[in-house]
Amino acid sequence: MFCGDCGNGLTVYAKFCSKCGKETLASASDVVNVDVPNHGNSCDTCGDVSPLKYCSFSQNIGLVLMRLHKNIQGNLCKSCIDNYFAKFTLVTFIFGWWGIISFFVTAAYLLNNVFVFLGTTSLERRRDDNSSFKAWSVFSLVVIGVTFVVYKVVTT
Repeated sequence: MFCGDCGNGLTVYAKFCSKCGKETLASASDVVNVDVPNHGNSCDTCGDVSPLKYCSFSQNIGLVLMRLHKNIQGNLCKSCIDNYFAKFTLVTFIFGWWGIISFFVTAAYLLNNVFVFLGTTSLERRRDDNSSFKAWSVFSLVVIGVTFVVYKVVTT
């Protein structure tokens, strides 16, 4: 099975491409509940056998009169956690603030993503994992810092 967007090879039960992050199966809703047969040790999105943690990341794009949102949840490996945290949080951080409701939803989503990500810092990577962790970790620290500042401004 191959990704229709980038042509990357996929595992049998992968619902997302591990290279570009696009959904591989049509979904009727914006929430992707990962309920593939998992034998306890393979990532729900990429299928790799590695240490896992249940995570839920959210993305919000604010429009003046409406908003677009996405959510990924399931047992994810460290590479997928880093990937979805960075993508969902970056899109939310840049495009989430437009609109009154979206302003508050964006703050909640950013806090959720940051706290979920911080809860996965002890998760070990596979030894053969060659993902660009350093670039994402710098981005993560910047987002965590800015999210903290936004949280302080909103709550005071």
